[in-house]
Amino acid sequence: MKSIDKSWEIGFKGEERMEKIRLGDICIKQSSKFAQKDLEKLEGGYPVYGASGLIKKINVYHQDKEYVAIVKDGAGIGRTMFLPAKSSVIGTLQYLSLIHI
Repeated sequence: MKSIDKSWEIGFKGEERMEKIRLGDICIKQSSKFAQKDLEKLEGGYPVYGASGLIKKINVYHQDKEYVAIVKDGAGIGRTMFLPAKSSVIGTLQYLSLIHI
């Protein structure tokens, strides 16, 4: 059976050439441990998102910089959202955050 390279590449336009960079070299993938039911008693000013968008605002956040969230299961699987700093997602999403390079 042939092995499939599952890494993704993205290119950035330069002045004369395009350089390919693997997402894994510039981003880290993480998962949330928040379940929607865990949010019921939390109130605050930081947004938390689910597959359909903003759920509510709570008193904690997991990401202090902007990031990309990806729906990992359900009807919207694969859909992406660019989300603001000082926010969180629930467990139906994973997120990619930029590594300092």
